[in-house]
Amino acid sequence: MFNTHSINFYFSGGSVSWNIREVDYNAINTTVGVRISQRHSWRRSAAMGFWKVPECDIDTIHNGSAVIGEGFLNCISDECPRLGSSYLTIPTRVSCTDFSVEYDYASGEASRMIQLPVGYQFTYSFSSCCWISLLPTSHSPSWKLNVTITTNRR
Repeated sequence: MFNTHSINFYFSGGSVSWNIREVDYNAINTTVGVRISQRHSWRRSAAMGFWKVPECDIDTIHNGSAVIGEGFLNCISDECPRLGSSYLTIPTRVSCTDFSVEYDYASGEASRMIQLPVGYQFTYSFSSCCWISLLPTSHSPSWKLNVTITTNRR
């Protein structure tokens, strides 16, 4: 599990997408390969101070040592028990790809292949209570990022 204190103050937004690898639908397959792609942005200064990892800069981008963020995409749909323990959670840490010292953000990307049963819908969610301080306090600070993956044959 992750420390919600850090996500509360350091997350600045993200996106999650998916695509199914090429499949021979004439074959009898019980699972299908799905690529999950993520892009998230975090407060750059959190890297060294909170996560104890190198801060995202030109050098750490080139050598791949800046892996930023924390938390998980958690399977929340009724079909999740079909996954066993395999893919109930997917890490949201990403390799840093760009940053701004002036605006104190670092963004990164990650993708991974997972195997899901054919013929179902799986919804994953990444959420917490607070964005970084961008909105007036009268706005709801909660955020949620959901993605629904459909493995039905088409």
